[in-house]
Amino acid sequence: MIKRITKFTGLMACAASIISLVPAYATDVQTVDTQNGTTYSSKAKGNGIFIDGEVNGADEACYWISDDGKYNKLDDVDTNSTMTDELMNKYLEIDTGAKDLTYVDITNGYKDVDYDVRDDLESTVATTLKGKLRHDNNDRFADNFDKDLTTFKGYYNRETTTDGKKVGFVSGSDALSVFQIPLKDNLDSGITNNVTSYSGTLDSNSSYTFSNTDAVYADATGNYVDADYNLGSIKVYDGTTTGASVTLNNTKDTYDLKDYTLKAVLQEGKGYIAEVGDTVYRWAKLTIYKSTDHGNTYSPVTASDNLTFGGDAKDKVGYIVNGTIPVLQSFSKTAASDTVDGIKYSKNSTIYFVADKKGVDKTGSLLALQSGGKMKASAKALCSFLGANGTIKAENVTPSHKNSFNYLDISDQDSSDYDSASIADAGGIPYFTNNGYIMTWDGDHSFIKFAKVDAGLNNISTGSNTKVALWNPDKDIYSVINVPKAATGTTAATGTATTGTSTTTTTGAAATVSTSATNGWTKNSDNTWSYLENGTKKTGWLKDGSAWYYLKSDGIMATGWTNDNGTWYYLDLSGAMKTGWINDNGTWYYCTASGNMLSNTVIDGYTLGADGAWIK
Repeated sequence: MIKRITKFTGLMACAASIISLVPAYATDVQTVDTQNGTTYSSKAKGNGIFIDGEVNGADEACYWISDDGKYNKLDDVDTNSTMTDELMNKYLEIDTGAKDLTYVDITNGYKDVDYDVRDDLESTVATTLKGKLRHDNNDRFADNFDKDLTTFKGYYNRETTTDGKKVGFVSGSDALSVFQIPLKDNLDSGITNNVTSYSGTLDSNSSYTFSNTDAVYADATGNYVDADYNLGSIKVYDGTTTGASVTLNNTKDTYDLKDYTLKAVLQEGKGYIAEVGDTVYRWAKLTIYKSTDHGNTYSPVTASDNLTFGGDAKDKVGYIVNGTIPVLQSFSKTAASDTVDGIKYSKNSTIYFVADKKGVDKTGSLLALQSGGKMKASAKALCSFLGANGTIKAENVTPSHKNSFNYLDISDQDSSDYDSASIADAGGIPYFTNNGYIMTWDGDHSFIKFAKVDAGLNNISTGSNTKVALWNPDKDIYSVINVPKAATGTTAATGTATTGTSTTTTTGAAATVSTSATNGWTKNSDNTWSYLENGTKKTGWLKDGSAWYYLKSDGIMATGWTNDNGTWYYLDLSGAMKTGWINDNGTWYYCTASGNMLSNTVIDGYTLGADGAWIK
């Protein structure tokens, strides 16, 4: 492939820290250096950043910038390529423009893999699941559930983004896939259960409509759960003065309420949202059917039947049952100790209605359910947002519970202009550029400035708040934020750091990692960090240079909030102890010069509560 002419080459600099500031000066943010050079394509993902560009004093090439700041040339990848995904935290999936995607193993010398990794993973997941279901099935699923090998594969309900090439499982980090498995028992008269799903190929997208199936979520290890069975606890009330109620727990059993026999059908809706730890969030569709002839024939419950989810007859609080509705489901990947006809189902499952605590429907206003809307999840909250025509709106969504009713507590919306070509998202929140700033969501109710950048940067990609790439190929400028998991050793204002096969000139803080086998910092196989003294992992507090680090009892470097003998300390992503005002996902705390968090006091006119959080 013909190389593009190098206009100006330079190095990607690492922004060594994300700065937290006192609330009174919250508009002051870090400034990210602008580099001269041309980036044509970039993608931040996982623990690194892919770039196709003219950098490092050479013609155009493709690189993977690893967590340690080294950018590794991908010799087997043609230029003019784009990265589509990272699979199993091990393989880069790259679209070179050829029919077949290219895969690079970033754990084995950045070598090209000579087989289709995605196809291999898909086959592994399907084959492993098939074997487990054959073993476990005791009349839950049809006897020949795997007869049609064309349709026995993972499906997803989302659009492809790269010329018809499928760019991900529902989660590429663990190959989490969704299978529609046919049930053995026929549907009762009047009940329908049709689900349309999509499976991308290299050439086209294929849609299939499944009838009378359950959605099974499975990963590469063969762990699976039937996501459509466990309803948790859904209380349905008779809306008349009788106040009678019944609790629906699953989609197999029937339930009697007043003159009705009720049965629920739960189906894959817009599909997978995110997984946070052991919990998966997805959009599903819920229909409650009623029978007046003891289950011989059914019809959907409508508003005229005067049934409500939650609430009671006294205050009429509750969501009116009316046909098929979208719901948010959270369910565990961990299976319950019991099974349904031999098949594993989620240990924990909760259905949340798109309504406020009074049962007022919010499906028409929730941003995530609008055309082009998205919902992302973090460990602390859900963020619903919609960007179009240079304006983005966002809102926080908190799954909540009141009076036997699970609902979504939706914050007020905030809006902002954006001038980046697209909106990136990572860690459950959106990122974009506007008037020379990276903007993001504060995890509460507002957009905030994350970093100051060159106003000419009009493309952004984020893997996390520590892995961000910005570029403008027309202006020959780019910026990179690449905060390593451990900032160690000494730093220099300028200098040259030799990192294996590449020599890079730095214009900022250059972290030096000890190469000694018995002393200094060492990176563990799980990407955590430890500090060795004479070959033994040190524990407790460690001062390295001007920074303090805390090494847990197992020798692993701590990050985030850490409690030491009843006192809380905050350690940033590099492991360094922070002092002063600290912004943790939109909440402010104060740590003294010794690092200990204060509570029940007033600092600079700001009141701190019992948990240390600033009381606004």
